[in-house]
Amino acid sequence: MEVLLVEHRNIIDAERHEVKGASSATAGQVLSSIGGGNTSFVAPSSLVNIGIGPSLEASQLTTQSPSAVDTPLTVLFGAGTVTTDVTVSNAGLITFNTAGLYAITFNLNFGRANNTGTSIMFARLLFNGTPSGFVQNARIDTSTDITPFNATLIRSMAAGSTVSMQLIRDSAGANDGGLYSLDPVLAGWANSPSAAVRIQKFIGGA
Repeated sequence: MEVLLVEHRNIIDAERHEVKGASSATAGQVLSSIGGGNTSFVAPSSLVNIGIGPSLEASQLTTQSPSAVDTPLTVLFGAGTVTTDVTVSNAGLITFNTAGLYAITFNLNFGRANNTGTSIMFARLLFNGTPSGFVQNARIDTSTDITPFNATLIRSMAAGSTVSMQLIRDSAGANDGGLYSLDPVLAGWANSPSAAVRIQKFIGGA
């Protein structure tokens, strides 16, 4: 008797069998590896997914100005905010209470008080007290100008790690400038803060 051998990939769809376990799987389940070269049908909700947890938001609603040129000022983000994962102190220090992957968004409004010369300002981040990342710059000629700055960082933080931000007026420019809060004339609109931070922790994925 002649036996005809056909490679599995050449079998037509109508004659192929379903994967092992399909006969007992319920509608909506998906195939998942369970290790050791084995698979199992499971509910999608049982799979580990990555999401973003609740936000911590903190902001400062008053102008923040260095005392002199080349004199660092620690940027403030309000009176203090505490969650399980993050603490923002009233001195501007952000402390991560639990380890994890975080998205950190900073918003700054650079401005100045007068029109004499050009105000040159720089801002930088400090991780655990050490400068890290790029230094940001704003040059402002008149008191009517506001230069907004926004940046989001995604970084893995160990428990106890800290982040802060410093601002200086550079001595190459006028001794003027800082971070400015603006109040809309229209009633019912909140102030635009001089500085704000939003922190979100990624969850799942373990």
